[in-house]
Amino acid sequence: APAPGDALARAGSAAGAAGDPLATLVVRVTPPAYTGLRAQAFDDPSAVPALVGSQVTIEGLGPAGGTGGAADGVRALVGGRELPAVSAGERWRVALAVPAEPLGVQLRAGARERVLVIEPVADSIPTVHLERPARDSVLRAATGEVTLSAEVRDDHGLADAAFEYIVSSGAGETFTFRGGRIAARTFGAGTARARLEGTVRLDTLKLGPGDLVHLRAVARDRNDVTGPGIGASETRTLRIARPEEYDSVAVDPMPPSEPEKNALSQRMILELTQDLDRRSRRLGPAATTREARRIAVDQTKLRKRVGEIVFTRLSEDQGEHAHFAGDGHEHGQERPLDPDQVLAAAERAANVDPTRTLEGEGDETPVVAINRPLLEAYNHMWSASSALETGDPHAAIPWMQRAIEALQRARAAERIYLRGRPPRVVVDLAKVRGTGKEKGSSNARLAREALDPARAARLARFDALLGGVAADPASAADRLLLLRLDLPATERAAAEALTAAADAVRRGGDVTGPLQRARRALVGAPERADALGPWGM
Repeated sequence: APAPGDALARAGSAAGAAGDPLATLVVRVTPPAYTGLRAQAFDDPSAVPALVGSQVTIEGLGPAGGTGGAADGVRALVGGRELPAVSAGERWRVALAVPAEPLGVQLRAGARERVLVIEPVADSIPTVHLERPARDSVLRAATGEVTLSAEVRDDHGLADAAFEYIVSSGAGETFTFRGGRIAARTFGAGTARARLEGTVRLDTLKLGPGDLVHLRAVARDRNDVTGPGIGASETRTLRIARPEEYDSVAVDPMPPSEPEKNALSQRMILELTQDLDRRSRRLGPAATTREARRIAVDQTKLRKRVGEIVFTRLSEDQGEHAHFAGDGHEHGQERPLDPDQVLAAAERAANVDPTRTLEGEGDETPVVAINRPLLEAYNHMWSASSALETGDPHAAIPWMQRAIEALQRARAAERIYLRGRPPRVVVDLAKVRGTGKEKGSSNARLAREALDPARAARLARFDALLGGVAADPASAADRLLLLRLDLPATERAAAEALTAAADAVRRGGDVTGPLQRARRALVGAPERADALGPWGM
């Protein structure tokens, strides 16, 4: 019975290879040693999925002539480099490593050409779920024990895991931080799932009133090629209550406020960035950029969380796209705002001079005094994310430090208990009751945005190659694979459809169905809305 990898040994392959050494291919994939996975073989594929860092060997049948031990005429173009095929008995062979980005291997033998796509599969970071403590808490005294437990998983094996803590002490604008690890464990090869348990004694941490203890679980995998990958759980925060809180009617029994939690999350991101900056020379530019973009994802999530707080306070809307000048929601023709413009727009919306007393007159509110540090932190986080996306962790560190300083100022502002005259609310009774008259006003209709030009260009390339499917199937299959390489990483369905279409064209027969599915995938699914949009949208 046929088995994967024996296509070259089957009858008829040698006869076909005499005229075309690229007629039949076998691709063997050897995963990195740390995964413990077996090698795989693929017969005559158009695209080969492989874990990043794997070794790929492409084999074919052909005469072992040529000079210098290279197969006569067979060579491979990989990323602008030419790799000659090496003779191995009656076969030729090309070996290469799997990069982090999709790779097209263009094989040439005389006038014959064939394209093979290497699809990299990234090794995911460990998944960490912190089970206990289950929520943030406020403690009356810094005594007793806190039980810790977490579950960790990884697709190719765990290396080690531990609980991390950071103690934040201080008040006003002066804070100190110290941390450590608890219940660290090392796992043997092949451990894909484990439980982590431990106990932290609050007495040994020398905590004082108002101190914060931030706890999380972290795990590393065994990736020694592009990693190690580091996964972390969400952070739990314990706060030690201050004595004066029990003598005030304004006691806040809730968990720590968002600025306190955000300051700690930003500090953890800063520590990861500083560690990456120290290792950047050893990792090299490509690996540094890849790790920096992973940190940028966490930085962007934190920035959006801070934005939720800021814009919720400024209006009844939530999120970074709250309604104000510059949000793009039916305010006429306008440009998107950068972080500096967001800060200025928010201050204009507040319409308050922060240097004036908090208990002002009329409708004056102290919103700017509280939100200004958060807006500055939002701005600095934006700059840090931009630096990380370009693979420059060193440039992101100063922005992160400024963001922490701004969050600490916001934390101090949160402790102010405001008293004074409530804002004056004006209600238009006629409008509420549906009576009275209101003259409508029309806005100039704006032109809709054009379709994605890159998508239109890809569709044009696809339509152009259809004419050559019947005349030259091999060339049409190669052009389909080259089009697949130009797809964005988000177009996964279109990539799979193009690969399937290339396989069908290379095999021959009726290829109408695969080509139709490929074109539908390139067009993309139409956007659907749950309700009618605003007039003119």
